[in-house]
Order: sequence, then C-alpha cells, then structure tokens
Amino acid sequence: TKLPAHHCSKPVSFARQQTMVKLFAVVAFALCCACSGSSGEVPAAQASLRGSAAQVAGQTLLQCSVGEAVQCPGTGSSCSGEQCCTGASPGDPTFPCPSAPVGWGQGHCQVQEKKVDCLAGSQTPPVGPPLSPVPLPPQGPTLSPIPPTSGAGPIWGCGLVGSIPGISADGTATAETQSLIDGIKGSSTFNKTTYWDWNFRPKLGEKGVPEYLTKDILFMPNVWGVGPVGADMLVEAGQANFTDMMGGTSPATMANILLGMNEPDIYGSCMGNMFGSCTAPCDDEAVRSNDCPTAWIGGSSPAEANSRGQCNCWQHSEATGCGFWGVDGCKGAQPLPGLWDKTEEAEQCVDSVMDKWKQTAAAAYQKGYKYLSTPMVAVNVSYARNFIERACGCDASGNCACTDAS
Repeated sequence: TKLPAHHCSKPVSFARQQTMVKLFAVVAFALCCACSGSSGEVPAAQASLRGSAAQVAGQTLLQCSVGEAVQCPGTGSSCSGEQCCTGASPGDPTFPCPSAPVGWGQGHCQVQEKKVDCLAGSQTPPVGPPLSPVPLPPQGPTLSPIPPTSGAGPIWGCGLVGSIPGISADGTATAETQSLIDGIKGSSTFNKTTYWDWNFRPKLGEKGVPEYLTKDILFMPNVWGVGPVGADMLVEAGQANFTDMMGGTSPATMANILLGMNEPDIYGSCMGNMFGSCTAPCDDEAVRSNDCPTAWIGGSSPAEANSRGQCNCWQHSEATGCGFWGVDGCKGAQPLPGLWDKTEEAEQCVDSVMDKWKQTAAAAYQKGYKYLSTPMVAVNVSYARNFIERACGCDASGNCACTDAS
C-alpha cells in the first residue's frame, strides 16, 4: 500500500503504571528507505533488508563465514551470526542462524543444533527452500529501488506494555500470566506476545517495578526521540537471552522491527504532578529569572507550570512524546509538530530530522533489523505519510525509490 497504517500511542494515564493490552496497528516498511544520495548519505543502509544475503554478486553461498548475512531455512527471513531463526510454523522452536559460530546455539536458541550450517568446512547439508539472493547496495549517490518481494509482511499481533505482574526474574510466569500470554501470542506471525516499553531493552518501570519478560515475548525496541541512535545502543535483532537494563538477562527475543519516534505530531505534556499544566520546557529567560518550576513524575500533589506553561521536565519527570522537546538543527523550542508546515524553517528541520533518521537506519541495518516503523503519531495520520514520502523519495505521482512505499 502507498500509506502505511499508524500506531496510536497516546498514554492512557500520566504515570503509565497499569499493564495494558494494546493492539499494535504498526504497519512497518522495509529499511531500504535510507538510500538517499544527498549529503549525510548512509551507504550501509542502502541494501534491501527484506531479502537475505545467501547469494552475493551471483555467487551462491554454500559456504559462508561467521556472521555473514544469510537466510533462515524454512521462513525466508534473514539472519547473521549470533541470532536465532524462528521455526516455519507457529510453535516450532528457534534454532541457530546458518552463519552462527560453532556451538553458539546452546543456551541461546531453543534447539542448539543448526538446521543448515554454511560455515566453511561444514558437512551439514542444507535443508528447506533454496537460499534467496539479496542485491548489493549501489555505490555512489544514485537512488536505487529495492526488488519487489512476494507475500505480505509479518503480523505483529497484540501486545503488552508496562510491568507485567506474575513474571519472576528468571522469566517464569504464574499460571494466570502464562494464560494471558498464551491467549495473545496466537495473534502474531511469530507466535509470541509483543512487548514495548518506549526504550531499547526492558528496564525498571514506574515506581521501580522491574519489567521481567518470558521466552514467549517478542520485545519491540523504540527510538523515543529523533536520534540518531548508534549501533552500540541496539541489541542484535532476533537475539534471545539478551542483557536487559536492570543488570540481568531477559529470555525474551528482540524483534526485527525498530519503532519510530513517539508522538512527534503533538506538543504533549510533562508527566507527573504537572500533567496538563506544563506543555513546554523552560526557555533561557525562565531559567535565568528562576521561573522554572520542577515537575515530578511521582509527585502526589498537583503543581502548576509557569504562566507560559513551561516547567523543568528534564530532571525528575519526562514528556509524553518527543514533540515536547527541541531538536538540534531546528529552529524553535518545539519544532516537530510543525515539521511539515512547508516553511523555510520547517524544511531546514526536515533535513536535520532525516539526516538523523538515516544514521539510525544504518545502525539498525548493522544490527540485523529488517523493518523501521513510521513515527508513532498521536492524532495526525498525515504526519506519518509525509515522513515516509520524504524518507523514501516519493514523487507527486506516488512513485517511491523504496518500492514498498509506492
């Protein structure tokens, strides 16, 4: 389709403390879109991510090196090195990528033996469908469309947010919680319950409650702001038993989609005891004149912003979305909601935002991600459309350099 759907991520409460079941309406588009030939070009992200690099420049990879991008047998999805492939049917166990190091599957995937081992010197015969080619990224500034792909994309299904009760630190769930997870995961192509927490990995949630997950959960990382995000901040896509932000190991699997910035289309509010009152960060004048009241996310007594609706939201609270904040390279205190206003200042801001997005796309590609979502808008669907049209080089006729967006 020409216009991907959006995910409405407006918080249902200022503290986001309750566990919520949400239907993810994110329709992701292929990460091929970072193929601009303008300054700030990111060559690493120019290759199509919807295929797999089982063939390179016409040479069939009956043998491969550790970490090389290849195809998961049975599913057509791509993997590289230390990643687990999903089974071809719902409920099938995960198994090591064909290019994973010898013995890596033990303790990482549900089945430790590879179905296909393409490493040089391996005697394991390939099984499943033939490996599919992926084109090399083009050199130079020319925009190159990715090849069309057959079949629809994955269905992410329903998911959870917040600290889920009934899950222990080792990923064991109570009978009631497991029943909830089992009831939800059938809605996903991956036969897992999706999970999202406005961050790159599970963390301590509201009031310090840990976000413990199980092996039946697919964690969807989120670039909350404009970025850019470096590869060192991202967990390898498809990896299970990754290090969380609490100093432990999460048995969940990292999804191969990276969710886009949160609610850039509205100014939003500072959360906590100034929710609704504070709608902008303090400017320099407010700070100099000591007219910058501090918001507290855990504050029990309501408080008021200054007369211009400003507050200190950066020390002890957080905003509902990135539209609340300024952006490097953009004029104005809150430029994102007006990003598509077609003014000279807005156009300059678009260039800055897209440059940061290309850097994030390159990092995601490096870490094995196959999809980036649209910005997760609060109310303005056309905001997501404008973003994709610019990111994918779409012209007035609706033709795009990224063919999945045409």
